[in-house]
Amino acid sequence: MNQLNDEGDEEWYRKRFGTADVWLIAAGRDAGFWQEFRERSIATIGWPAHVVRGGKSSSLRFARWPMKGRTAAIRWYALGDLSEYRSREDIHSALIESGAGQKPNHASLALWEFAHEMRIGDVLVATKGLHTVLGWGKVTGDYTYDSERKECANVRSVEWHPCIPPVEVKEMVSQKTLTRLTSEKKQLRGIFRSIEDKIEDNDGPISHPPPEPDPPKPNPYDPPTALSDLFIEETQFRRILDSIALRKNMILQGPPGVGKTFIARRIAWCLIGRRDSEPIEMVQFHQSYAYEDFVQGWRPTETGGFRLRNGVFFEFCKRAEQQPETPFVFIIDEINRGHLSRIFGELLMLIESDKRGPDHAIAMTYGAPGERFSVPDNVHLLGLMNTADRSLAMVDYALRRRFAFETLEPAYGTPKFREYLLEADVDGTLVDRIDRNLSTLNERIHDDKDLGPGFRIGHSYFVPDKLVPDKLADEQWYLNVIDTQIAPLLREYWFDRPEQVDGLVEGLRR
Repeated sequence: MNQLNDEGDEEWYRKRFGTADVWLIAAGRDAGFWQEFRERSIATIGWPAHVVRGGKSSSLRFARWPMKGRTAAIRWYALGDLSEYRSREDIHSALIESGAGQKPNHASLALWEFAHEMRIGDVLVATKGLHTVLGWGKVTGDYTYDSERKECANVRSVEWHPCIPPVEVKEMVSQKTLTRLTSEKKQLRGIFRSIEDKIEDNDGPISHPPPEPDPPKPNPYDPPTALSDLFIEETQFRRILDSIALRKNMILQGPPGVGKTFIARRIAWCLIGRRDSEPIEMVQFHQSYAYEDFVQGWRPTETGGFRLRNGVFFEFCKRAEQQPETPFVFIIDEINRGHLSRIFGELLMLIESDKRGPDHAIAMTYGAPGERFSVPDNVHLLGLMNTADRSLAMVDYALRRRFAFETLEPAYGTPKFREYLLEADVDGTLVDRIDRNLSTLNERIHDDKDLGPGFRIGHSYFVPDKLVPDKLADEQWYLNVIDTQIAPLLREYWFDRPEQVDGLVEGLRR
């Protein structure tokens, strides 16, 4: 053990943990969650709003928590799935809105790091109080949100190695729920030296931190795999892939319900070559979406001032620069809902396929003097556009000439769509009915001079999903889709001809 004292902190850290981060995590008040951590091989985190010892309230959702022979009612903040928050600041705001007060700094940081910054292979040290280490483990899974849990619904899978008995350490571990120790080498060395000393004395189960994690196994994804889920022809799909690979920018357009969002991720996975969400980002434009959200801008801070914050596309490009060999795909849903020139700003030039990379870098609107920005060559933009939304202005020509366009069609009457429904145990007569009725309706819409092909009804309305078990995709399911989804859309299309709509709906029900 003397060697630990003689080695420099950096060298000791490298030999023990390689590139892994080390985190301290509190196993609940009085280590109340430690047994569950060990039995289920997990670590969880949440944030209690307040504790009422021995109390109840019918207006709050409470969990029972043992505390030295007593019980306490705990109200937990209900923030939902943390992976849906774009930044720590968003979690911070959500905590405040849930009643956490004005500065829940530790809470927002811990929740953000647990969900977004902790990585598979990192080391977790479970603690109780300020001087007790219960054990350590290797993080083996990505963040998940368990909606069935009433408390601490944010979960990571962990391969735990408990200290038997728990180890009292001289170093104060932490007063926070989650603490990253990457930059606190002295404290980290003291904690693990105490653990190793105790294990040597007691012949315990732990003697060394876990090895560096194995590299993740590739999960290949190619066009044949994608086409098994899609209703478009192989020639069109390969044309889409070739076009976005060459032009870097593409817009998928089509009527509502043709599966634009569904196919977009499969295009991205094919470009990347594997089913991997890390090189993919998705946003949805709207009328209030701005350059400051997309690229860069000044934002208010908690203390009343302002600070410069990078937008989602700016950060995405910086991530892409770190992995130049990996295609990155930025998906923009409802791309024609935003004021595109205002959102893209000077990026209208930088996104052109022949103006990528540092040779074409330019100064930014809010950038510091001398700071320049460029869009990496491995970034691909994939926009999605609903051709039936008549509240939208036309995409301006400056943007149109920078994008390739591909139109997706409804799949009624195609062999692949029919085969899919039959494999989903939809009765053959009902499949015929869907094909016949919707094809006839789409012809009527196509020929209407006030509507046209961009307003046809897509096939996605009649694709049973996990919300509709196969055995329930029956007559009643079909009628429900007609009454609750198709009929309202038709009444919007022909708002001035209600009698005509009634006749069309009645025809669809037959």
